[in-house]
Amino acid sequence: MNNNFNELTIENNHRGTIVVSLLTIKKIILYAIRDMTHQYFADKVECHMIDNSLLHIYISGKVMAKENLNDLTVEINEAIMKELSYSLQIKPKNISITYHH
Repeated sequence: MNNNFNELTIENNHRGTIVVSLLTIKKIILYAIRDMTHQYFADKVECHMIDNSLLHIYISGKVMAKENLNDLTVEINEAIMKELSYSLQIKPKNISITYHH
């Protein structure tokens, strides 16, 4: 899935390999949750590759309205997956998202 721990392989075939840096993925995630600042303010986003097969996303921030925390988690997950799928033209799989608030 990746060449080293700073890149995610998007496609690998006879023509070559397409990779994207984890910094780019981080920027895509921040873009995906930009409209949710009234509900959740992310102050830290980290991306790591685990065992060359799992993209782990860690998001730390402040929840503005704690009464709908489960709904907010689902909404953030869907926004991230949708943006990764749209931006990178892949179907995100093997992705773990962890929150700290």
